[in-house]
Amino acid sequence: MSDLEAGFDRALAEGRRRGALSVAELARLMPIDRLGADELAATIARLEDAGIEVELDPELLGARPPGEPAAPPVAARLPESEAEAPAAVRPWPRHAPAPQAVGAPAAGAAPRASTRWLRWTVLAAFVLACLFIALAARLA
Repeated sequence: MSDLEAGFDRALAEGRRRGALSVAELARLMPIDRLGADELAATIARLEDAGIEVELDPELLGARPPGEPAAPPVAARLPESEAEAPAAVRPWPRHAPAPQAVGAPAAGAAPRASTRWLRWTVLAAFVLACLFIALAARLA
């Protein structure tokens, strides 16, 4: 039995006795410094599947090395006017129409005849389906 397996068994026994373990206690019971992030996550998941709560240190959950102070939050400032906004963030100019897809009808144009025909065909099929369902329910 490897020292990792033996350490896991010790952590499992201690966790069952106490009901919960901290990461510091887990490090004392088994050599977690030799585990990768995925292996450590799998070990914690195995302990939690066994009913043992593992109390994670909030400092370990961040993406910074332990002991390094957290970066202060950055205050975001929204631009006061459209002119201050970067070009990538500016909305489409109000004076110019948005570009149309190739083959799309121009804004305000009447629907093409084929579109109107399709709408009426779908509506007629829907009405016929409703009548058929009603007739089948009445005959049943």
